[in-house]
Amino acid sequence: MDLKLTIKITNLSFLLLGSGEGWSAAIDNDLAYDQYGFPYFPARRLKGLLRESAQEVVEMFHCSNNRYFKPEDVDECFGQSGSFQPSPLSYTNLFFENFQSAIPWLEWSFEEFAGVLSQQEVLNTMTQVLMQTAIDDNGLAREGSLRTCRVLKPGCTFQGEIILQEEKPKLIQLITLACINLRRVGSGRNRGLGEVACSLYQDGQELSSEIIKQLKGA
Repeated sequence: MDLKLTIKITNLSFLLLGSGEGWSAAIDNDLAYDQYGFPYFPARRLKGLLRESAQEVVEMFHCSNNRYFKPEDVDECFGQSGSFQPSPLSYTNLFFENFQSAIPWLEWSFEEFAGVLSQQEVLNTMTQVLMQTAIDDNGLAREGSLRTCRVLKPGCTFQGEIILQEEKPKLIQLITLACINLRRVGSGRNRGLGEVACSLYQDGQELSSEIIKQLKGA
């Protein structure tokens, strides 16, 4: 029987989860957002970030001479490139908490107030456009380097599910620590953007304290 875990990610700073394309000539790097204008956290991006975080967790254990987690645990948890064996975990896109409750109202409003309320108007309430430029050796803006990006304002919480095909305690431990260790995501995460807090829940219970207690006794 599948085990469903709830993951929550709150952005503590401006966040750019790039869609890989510009919305218009005015935006060079845009957010991923849905048909209603709600930004979302793509599942594929989440899986890659958690894998990278899990690898860091394993390295931290090894640096402290603790071999409880091994590199092959990461492959078992996230799948191995070129393997016919699929990962036992699957991921949903992460959306704002309780966003579904707003959809019927938005659908009515888009139709009733066409031309006034739109997908872009919804998106604009939660985002801000930033401009960046490269600086040359003389301290001047490099010609042609001006770029615009749309970022999500701080304080938004995304929620989704991580689904395990079967309950495997060690994998749950590793994925929980990967969530705790996940601190920066998205484009520009090495330039001040994308600071986040991430946590994992099972049946409404936050897992970090219990997992750390388990590992202390391992």
